[in-house]
Amino acid sequence: MDAIKENESIFFKKFKEASEYAKGNRGTVLTKSPSGVGYICRNSASTTRNIELRKTQNISQGKPVRSHLPWRDQERSNLIKLYENKVPLNELTRSFGRTELAIINQLRKMQLITIEEYETYLTENNVSLKKKI
Repeated sequence: MDAIKENESIFFKKFKEASEYAKGNRGTVLTKSPSGVGYICRNSASTTRNIELRKTQNISQGKPVRSHLPWRDQERSNLIKLYENKVPLNELTRSFGRTELAIINQLRKMQLITIEEYETYLTENNVSLKKKI
């Protein structure tokens, strides 16, 4: 097995190995690495602690509560429904605990808005991104 252990996470190059490890270790969460190369297995309790820590940090820094946290499938489904029902952007930010830009980025990723609508938002709000989605 080709794995690297770091803190409470184990990095695998191959999905099959990561999947076998996750199946054999109850409470393990398997995710694709942020770089997109390889897979990470984490104890779900440590993942929950990290999420709660991030939420606390966000609140103390005056950021939306779910800022910089991954989107859950249920959130995406709710966003689709609310967007299709023409709920205003400022209400979406409150509902999801995210910034306007996070909502706009997610709408673009899900192809609910066109690239033109996305770029119009960026231009009108004077947003400069390192990389566009």
